[in-house]
Amino acid sequence: MLTSLDIQTTNEIKLKILDNLQANILKFHQRREAYHLFVRFTKEIDRIKTWIQGYAQERVTSAARQVGINSKNGGVNNTGELLSCFFLSADGYRALGYLNNQLSEQPFQDSSFLNGMKARQNCYFKQQDQWWTIDNKDPLSKDWQNFYQGKIHTMLLLSDFQL
Repeated sequence: MLTSLDIQTTNEIKLKILDNLQANILKFHQRREAYHLFVRFTKEIDRIKTWIQGYAQERVTSAARQVGINSKNGGVNNTGELLSCFFLSADGYRALGYLNNQLSEQPFQDSSFLNGMKARQNCYFKQQDQWWTIDNKDPLSKDWQNFYQGKIHTMLLLSDFQL
C-alpha cells in the first residue's frame, strides 16, 4: 500500500495510477461530513450503464485530485470543492448483468464483498493469523429501515463541507 509520502510524489507512473483511482480509497477524504446516497437499480440497465460511465468520467474525484487539493492546503481539504465517489456492490454488478461465476474471479474473490454487509453482522475476520470479532453495535438487518432491507446496488459518497 502507498504511504502518504508515496502518494505525494511527482513520479509519473504513480500519478497516472492515482489519476485512474477514485478518491477515498487510499486515503480518507478528510471532510467532517458526507452524504451517503444508496441506490437500487430497477430497470433500463443499458441506460444505467451509460449513466455510470458518464458519472465516473465527469463527476468522480480522482485520488490524484484529492492529493493535489490536500497538498496545497496543509494536508486537509478546506476548499469546499465537491468530493464525489461511486461504490458498486456485488448485487450492483449482478443487476448490471455480471454472473456469479464472473464475480468469483479476481478481483472479486472476497466473500465479504460477494455476500454483502448483511452477512457480516458481528462476524469474525482474519488478519495475519489472528481472528477478530467485529462488535459494531449496529442493529440486525431485520431491524433496518425497509429500503435498506432490500438490495443496494451502489452508494454515492458526496462531500463538500469544509473542516
